[in-house]
Amino acid sequence: MPGSRRTFTYRLTPKPEDTDKVLKQAQRVLGWACEGDKHIECHGVSGEALGVVELSLTIVGRDQWWSRQLAQDILNVVTWGISTNATKLELASHRQEAHTHRGYQWGRTKRYREPKTPSSTAS
Repeated sequence: MPGSRRTFTYRLTPKPEDTDKVLKQAQRVLGWACEGDKHIECHGVSGEALGVVELSLTIVGRDQWWSRQLAQDILNVVTWGISTNATKLELASHRQEAHTHRGYQWGRTKRYREPKTPSSTAS
């Protein structure tokens, strides 16, 4: 499948009394999101023994911006209804290489706002 492939790992550190609730909600949401969707590959929920809830997923999408938005939407559903004081959120994603179809791998030779040089044929 063509497109951007990006892996996201979210670590939620809930209050001890809320860990079980957040864990169950994350498992339920990932199960729902990954079922039958070819754009989302779930790697599971872990970390409960350490008092954290860590969920990992890979998004295969049209481009990196679309992938980030879909991952953010899934995270929003996981944290829906959880008090902002109940969890601390740490985010990590693995950076992909530069787009190969936009010319960035050869480096830039001209800046965007650089003035044009006068033509030698100008009178």
